[in-house]
Amino acid sequence: MFSKNSSQENNLESQLTVDSLALSKPLKLGLFEDILNDKINLRVKVTGRSMKPFLYGGEILTIKKVPYVSLRKGDLIFFKDRNGSPVLHRIIKKGTNSVQTKGDALMAFDEPIGTNEVLGKVCIVEKTYPDGKLKSINMESLIWRTINYHIAIINSIRTKTYFSARRIYRFQKEKKYSLNLFRS
Repeated sequence: MFSKNSSQENNLESQLTVDSLALSKPLKLGLFEDILNDKINLRVKVTGRSMKPFLYGGEILTIKKVPYVSLRKGDLIFFKDRNGSPVLHRIIKKGTNSVQTKGDALMAFDEPIGTNEVLGKVCIVEKTYPDGKLKSINMESLIWRTINYHIAIINSIRTKTYFSARRIYRFQKEKKYSLNLFRS
């Protein structure tokens, strides 16, 4: 499902909603790119689980095209990966020509992506709770920018710690194995 919002000359908001698109992934991605490049906000429903616990699936995200210079560590961005698939992950590190992203639920960092692969930034998250209440989160507010920045730092530390511990474990295991060979 996606929606597109556009302010028209009379400042009325028009909305196009398509419940199911029987399009291939490249065609959908192309359509999303066209919508965002036309400065129209894109609304998508979260389907994956790579952003747990922040996004569980089912949330509606409003994504907008922003200049690369305005992106910050912690922002949730919509981009195309090297296979041309659409991905929504958090910025962990930002360079002058690329960003490093990661899904909150994943241990490994994504491959760095260039500025041209960034399609847009999540500006609003709409969550519906089991009791039926709808909560709208403005991701551009100071509090949420701060929270997202800290989540990015924690995720980065968690991943680096995990892989460091894994290397130490493997080294210890190899060392133990090589000692056992000499004892034989």
